[in-house]
Amino acid sequence: MENPGPPIDSAPITSSNRGGQNDGTFSYFNDCPEGVLIKIFDKLSVQDLMNCRLTCPRWDKTILISELLDMKSSFVFDGRRDDNIGGKCATYMEESSSKNYYWSHLKFRRVGGRQTPWLFDHLEHDPDFTLTISMLELLNCSINWLIILQILMYLPNLEVFVDSQDMYCWDYQTFNSGIEEDETIQENVGFQQIRNQDKLDNLARLRVARIHRSQLVECTTYLKILKLRSNSLRELEITTDQNFAPQRAQLFYTHLYSLLRNNADSLKMLKFPFKFVCPTYDFRVTDEHHAFREFLNHITEQRWSETLGLRVLEELSLQFGVLPIDGQDLKLRLVPLLNSLHSLKNFSMQCVFLESGMERFIEEFLREIHTSQFRPQFGIYMNDAAGVPNILNFQRSLRSLSVQTFREMAKQLKDLIPLFGIECYEDLKELQYFSKNHTFRNFNLDLLIESFSNLTHLNLVDHNSRLETRHSCEALATIEDPDMQLIIKHLRKLVSLQLIANMTFLTDVGMTGIDKEICKRMQSGNLYALSEEDVVSGAPLSKLQNLRFLVLRGLGIKVTDITPLFAFNGMPLLKKLHLYGSHQVSVLGRSSLAQQFNASRGCDLQV
Repeated sequence: MENPGPPIDSAPITSSNRGGQNDGTFSYFNDCPEGVLIKIFDKLSVQDLMNCRLTCPRWDKTILISELLDMKSSFVFDGRRDDNIGGKCATYMEESSSKNYYWSHLKFRRVGGRQTPWLFDHLEHDPDFTLTISMLELLNCSINWLIILQILMYLPNLEVFVDSQDMYCWDYQTFNSGIEEDETIQENVGFQQIRNQDKLDNLARLRVARIHRSQLVECTTYLKILKLRSNSLRELEITTDQNFAPQRAQLFYTHLYSLLRNNADSLKMLKFPFKFVCPTYDFRVTDEHHAFREFLNHITEQRWSETLGLRVLEELSLQFGVLPIDGQDLKLRLVPLLNSLHSLKNFSMQCVFLESGMERFIEEFLREIHTSQFRPQFGIYMNDAAGVPNILNFQRSLRSLSVQTFREMAKQLKDLIPLFGIECYEDLKELQYFSKNHTFRNFNLDLLIESFSNLTHLNLVDHNSRLETRHSCEALATIEDPDMQLIIKHLRKLVSLQLIANMTFLTDVGMTGIDKEICKRMQSGNLYALSEEDVVSGAPLSKLQNLRFLVLRGLGIKVTDITPLFAFNGMPLLKKLHLYGSHQVSVLGRSSLAQQFNASRGCDLQV
């Protein structure tokens, strides 16, 4: 194994130990914008990046935020693209200049049980391999819970474990095979072998667990696994999508309480279930509302608020579907719970359905909070079927806003948000707008940018576009070149951007900022290159340097190879890129995107 070099937390390099002859060069690079630094760091090896982290706090922070070190030290396996995982692993080990020393993260995407035997071979016979892994991430994997438990047991220095499934991936039968819903971990042959090898104690080193499973039963199974030995968790995130019966909820909360009690002295972040729902008119008769009332009955009862003893909890997030506001629930249940958490710094709750006149309950709730060290933040849902509430009085506590239209008469954002385009909502970070009206045509992007200049997440959806086929899109709400350029030029803090709309008239000009005449010349000559005389007046999508998730659905045939070649260059943070439309991307375009966002970078690319 190679010499790893100096530890990360050693003393920073100063002018006295760096050498005076390099001061000018260091000063030049230190004055570079963050985006330029990221592009430079992206060209360096893992060892050079580790050395750069020691140079100064700014470089250290830039490398950590950009996750470049993470991407360069990760082994990413995609079960759809790579069938022979053992062969890929062996090739990686043989060709890597640092062998597996910097191989610290395993990221499995869509991996099935038949693709895991190679891993157990390395776990059994290669201790150097197991000692370096600090993070394991599973995305839409079809692996039995016992196999996952065995993997966790063989990684003694594992600190972060993530298992995530999107709502379209159903793996209930595979994951929970061999364990009944109301049972604890069974003493079967596989589990006895783990117990006999004394590897269960490795779970005690786990610090972060993030579980997002489609079924509550699967989340309950994970709680059972974590209860075996985990007693020093710092962060716990358990989320689920589907509605569940009350008896299943009882099992979930029973195991959750036991796990939280075992980790009460270390747990600093706790995120409770989110439920994906399709909003309707009357929320009080929906399953998610009943589930939320059941949730409140559990977490606000005496044994939770008094005997659980979450002494160091700093962040609490309660996320469900769309819930009607109930002043008594907020005031009589949540307020005593929050006031009992003396270390709490951040509290968020969403998505709260707010009708006209009901905003006073949130104002009363904010006044009842005794602890001044944290400011509660809400995610608000509102629509045109229940009247428009006045959100100005508590906008400092408004983090996310979801707006939806139901009425037959088309309404726009300017008709639903108070002082839209005039009032600046500085603290609002997330905005979602859904239209179910077949005559809706305008997202009011010019006014949106005036009111929501600090957005990090923007999701604009014309639900008519869900009828989209390969050759047509029935959405009427349009996104054209000026609209896209407004987003690129003014919403530079965006981390996530999703546009599901009619982008038939969107061209390469809006995506790349390259003038129309230059685009015509490239297409006619089939020569995709900029000359020295070309002046680019607009801005490409790559100007959104913080962007991690980008989904554009409804693109037309006017978006050509120019966009994949020039719109996304130099976006090291991008983890998800989905481009859907009526135009089939050519081999040239696909090749360009595949080179920029290959599987080893961990980017989910779908074109």
